[in-house]
Amino acid sequence: MTYTLVIDSRAIQDVQEAIDYYDNQQVGLGKRFEAVLNKSLLLLKKIPYFEFVTMMFAVYP
Repeated sequence: MTYTLVIDSRAIQDVQEAIDYYDNQQVGLGKRFEAVLNKSLLLLKKIPYFEFVTMMFAVYP
């Protein structure tokens, strides 16, 4: 089953600003960011309940 992904126009504007920012930092970095974002959005569209889990570790002496 495939779901429809709806992205608010403000989010699209934010993404474009991020792409522009990354391109200003390093040539081609904006395209890399956009590619990773698109890949993530396609995965989210296929599996809407998918989560990225981040583990936080604390190391004590």
